[in-house]
Amino acid sequence: MEQKLWQKINLAYWPIYFLPFYLIRFGFFGLPTNLLEALTIFIFVAFLFIDLHSFIKQGTNFFRNYFIFLVPIAVIIIGLVIGTAKAGSYEIGLGIIKGWFIIPIMIWFLANFGVTSGDSDKETRKAFQAYLVSSVIVALFSIGFWIEGKHTYDLRLQGFYNSPNYLAMALAPGFLVGLFSYKYDKNNKYIYIAAIGALSIVIYMTHSVSSWLAIAVSIVVTLLLKKRSYYKLLILSIFIFFSIMIFWQLNQSRINQSFEGLERSSLASRLMIWNASTKIIRSDANWLWGIGPGNFQEQYLDNQKYFPPYLEWSVPHPHNLFLTFWLSSGIIGFIAFLFILINWFRLILKYEFKTPQVIAVSIMLYILIHGILDTTYFKNDLAVIFWMTFLALNAKSSPEGANNEKIN
Repeated sequence: MEQKLWQKINLAYWPIYFLPFYLIRFGFFGLPTNLLEALTIFIFVAFLFIDLHSFIKQGTNFFRNYFIFLVPIAVIIIGLVIGTAKAGSYEIGLGIIKGWFIIPIMIWFLANFGVTSGDSDKETRKAFQAYLVSSVIVALFSIGFWIEGKHTYDLRLQGFYNSPNYLAMALAPGFLVGLFSYKYDKNNKYIYIAAIGALSIVIYMTHSVSSWLAIAVSIVVTLLLKKRSYYKLLILSIFIFFSIMIFWQLNQSRINQSFEGLERSSLASRLMIWNASTKIIRSDANWLWGIGPGNFQEQYLDNQKYFPPYLEWSVPHPHNLFLTFWLSSGIIGFIAFLFILINWFRLILKYEFKTPQVIAVSIMLYILIHGILDTTYFKNDLAVIFWMTFLALNAKSSPEGANNEKIN
């Protein structure tokens, strides 16, 4: 009865379908929020009223099974709170903690209800497919923006995001879901082909070279980890495809600037931002406590006199995932984040590489590889897809068959 109830209402995956709704912002009794947060809290409360006993049981299992991750998550949040208190920017800091940590973890918790309500393999794929649907909708709207002539001055597509890179980072995980789901759902293969095609077009139109490279590397590494000989041809095909794409783009100004070392190239800008970031870390015990979330740009601009000429002015993040965690939550948050990653890979690599694990590994690799050049977590939808990869640890394809075994 319990399983049928959760499957019938199917509320667990709704926040994933409606991820872009975080862009619709409003105030509630003077508190800033958005439609995604409101929907997540509504569903969370709805589950409480639908079946309190099952909710408590599922919550207890979630806490027990994911304890090895929940402790470092708590450490990260403590680091963020300390950094916020140190900076005195409570509205910004607490808003980021809520929107980029608490709500995404709540969405992971809710999705875990769906995954554990039936066949965990099938339900995990369903959760990832929800992200694919969300990504395709974003891609279609973005194409509409291009048709209307709404793009950056250098003809890069950004849709309704703040930058083309953000659009690429939001769509790349959906592309990976579609690519690795296609083989296992032949009944809907044409739908997957259409979805992959739409996502490919939009990701290409962002001209985000770092996203292209991260996608290519994550695909190749994931297939190599899978250790299946019949994938060799696919690996070669992907390598040739991306090689041709990159070679063709060598004639475009963005890559020319990156490799020729021009004064205002994308690579030169990032190097300067990273140098400024490391100087900020070394200043005023920031290496220990951080500067708090959402305070990077102010600190960055304060250091402009040390790096003339300043190539970038509007820089909300250090353009590096790891530097961002360190600066936002201090050394304890940074170490906790590394602890989470190490244990995630340690656990996932013990599983058979079936669809949920393949998708999860490819997405996590993409996040970390692209995270070298951009901040691939500190945004509402990016944070959600990061925690969604943990759903694959519920799948039944463990070599021990330990579907109900504690993850820790």
